[in-house]
Amino acid sequence: MNFGISTMPLEDYQLKSKLPLLEEAGIRYIEVKPKEGHFNYYDPKYLDEMSKE
Repeated sequence: MNFGISTMPLEDYQLKSKLPLLEEAGIRYIEVKPKEGHFNYYDPKYLDEMSKE
């Protein structure tokens, strides 16, 4: 079974800065909270960069 986590508890932080922590914890699947400052879903360049993380 594969488990994931929502990024809602981390919504007050930039998601990119917290990805290493999630990876360290062995979390491979995330549900991203779309909130400016946390995950800039309006910026195509940012979305492209994040898709490679």
